[in-house]
Amino acid sequence: MMATIPSTLTQPWIRKRPFGRYAVVATVAILVLSPLLLIAYQSSLNGPFFAESSHFDTGAWRYVLGARQFWRAFGTSAIVATGMVGIGVPLGAVLAFIMVRTDIPGRRILEPAVLIPIFLSPIVTAFGYVVDGFDVLGELTVEDKIVKAKVINGAGQLQPHG
Repeated sequence: MMATIPSTLTQPWIRKRPFGRYAVVATVAILVLSPLLLIAYQSSLNGPFFAESSHFDTGAWRYVLGARQFWRAFGTSAIVATGMVGIGVPLGAVLAFIMVRTDIPGRRILEPAVLIPIFLSPIVTAFGYVVDGFDVLGELTVEDKIVKAKVINGAGQLQPHG
């Protein structure tokens, strides 16, 4: 059986002029990267970027990269990300196979449930995990399932209390 090519791909004007596609990709790249570039530029200055007296300084980078708390948070984030990929990819592959290749009973109920992670923000999900069983430092709390944090000394240091 020979595969058919969609008619939109066989039209010569689409193959010869992919300008629209490149324009959309370039526009999205600019809209996504420009705020990130501004943040990177601002983090390399010793003051606000609009102040004339601001100049290049790596003090902020040295402060952050030299802090033990940053590396602990970075390591915890890497562990969580690796674990989520290790859980999500196999689970997603199995669910995709089941949803597309099989005719399981209750499929009409399962389809919306599978789509929930697409619509639910990852930040909300992460906050749910924290509230469900982890304290602010990422350590599992057995005695108290609901974590309450308070800011102490106005320094932004969080600690569980109960």
